[in-house]
Amino acid sequence: MKPRGSVVCFKYNTPTYRTRFTASMVNKLFLMLARNVGDDVPFELVCITDDTKGLMSDVFTRPIMATFRDLRNPTSLTRPNCYPRLALFDPSNPYGLQEYFLSIDLDVVVTGDVTKFIQHWCDFRAWKIRGRFCGSLFGGRVGATPELFTEFDPQISPSLTHSAGLKGSDQAWFEYKLPDAPVWTAADGIYGWQDEIGMKTRRALRRPMPPRIIPIVPPKRSNKPDFLAMNPLLRRQKEAREAPPVRPHGVGNLPPDARMVFFYGEPKTWDREAQEQSPWILEHYR
Repeated sequence: MKPRGSVVCFKYNTPTYRTRFTASMVNKLFLMLARNVGDDVPFELVCITDDTKGLMSDVFTRPIMATFRDLRNPTSLTRPNCYPRLALFDPSNPYGLQEYFLSIDLDVVVTGDVTKFIQHWCDFRAWKIRGRFCGSLFGGRVGATPELFTEFDPQISPSLTHSAGLKGSDQAWFEYKLPDAPVWTAADGIYGWQDEIGMKTRRALRRPMPPRIIPIVPPKRSNKPDFLAMNPLLRRQKEAREAPPVRPHGVGNLPPDARMVFFYGEPKTWDREAQEQSPWILEHYR
């Protein structure tokens, strides 16, 4: 039976980004999906990459387009440039995807049935966590939202999203253009390890530096406008980010309703720091 939807992952490396992505990560994603998609639901995993070496024969590959690969993440140079994923919305369907697609980041651990995400049948849908869109998981109907590609201006659009207080690259553009799009949340079994399960990061585990004496300088009066007061969206996002972390199932523990857990920050799925705190990773990430 021909699949109605394509599961898509991207494997390419950005020189300034801390993480290096490998074929093993793609292969593990395929195996996790194969164990957690219904037997009566055909699916294909399409890896869009500039290096196919080491990929399983079950993984379909497409050469990554050069579109937007030379851009930088407007939030930070050390964050990844994910703008090449906007080509998924090119109405010409350059990657030859099925009628629907679901894009999944490689730092995921699939822990439960994900059939409903492959069969989402939406024009566009994204994961939302702590008040903001997250590009770790999004999907759509091919050709249904061409404006995400055709209206993106590499010279102007990154500045627009950054000025609006939106973080990231493609995920900021999604939220800028489609702020009212349907979303997935923790209620659907999608969790972020850094914000909803774990508590430590590599930075937190580093040896603390000795305290520095910083002189207290009276704040300068500023005539700059209060953007938080002017923009309710910015205010809600700031409140969500500053909300105290909640771990109702205990630090490091896997929520019983979890279907996918993403590691969009540090540490990553494959790092010892995360696996020591959450031993269940090794059970599923294989």
